[in-house]
Amino acid sequence: MPEQKFTRRIFTATLLFNDFGFLFKNFKNIRRVSKNKKISKAFFEKIMTIVSTVNGCVYCQWFHAKKSIASGISSNEVKNMLNLQFQ
Repeated sequence: MPEQKFTRRIFTATLLFNDFGFLFKNFKNIRRVSKNKKISKAFFEKIMTIVSTVNGCVYCQWFHAKKSIASGISSNEVKNMLNLQFQ
């Protein structure tokens, strides 16, 4: 049986502070995009959920999955996004 590689992202204190630093430094741009009236809340959360899934951050996945459901996306569709299954 081939050896399986552990691919989940594990946060160390350094990674966590680097990510928070990135968010803090780019907060103005992130906020501007999230408030853009041309992009619906549901579409924005779909993008964020999928990006979080691709990046492998379970904390961001959890946060954006909750926000996706709150924006009106069905829990079934959110599960599919978290599994990177699209129709």
